[in-house]
Amino acid sequence: MADTIDDDEPAFPTVEKVFNINTAKGFEHCVIDATQGMTLRDYFAGQAMAGMLASENGCSLPAWPDDSTLESRAVPGAYKRLAVQDAYAWADAMIAERRRRKQQVKNL
Repeated sequence: MADTIDDDEPAFPTVEKVFNINTAKGFEHCVIDATQGMTLRDYFAGQAMAGMLASENGCSLPAWPDDSTLESRAVPGAYKRLAVQDAYAWADAMIAERRRRKQQVKNL
């Protein structure tokens, strides 16, 4: 996987809007700031998690690592952390593939 994940690309980018409004005082310059919301990585991870949880037989959920102990499995929230880490691993893989395909297009 990539050493650094490009985490700042927005999932649903919006455009900052700049316009003038005609008021009683004349035209006033207005700016509506756009927020980026969640990152593309967060969106991909959420989609991966939704797919894991939607599986009828649970086979999409991650398995405990072979080296995990009963004590490590008993920690509250440990399995949720494992599932979230797996979802972000899928997101990172999607971003890496997306980056690879963009580079292929640039090289044409």
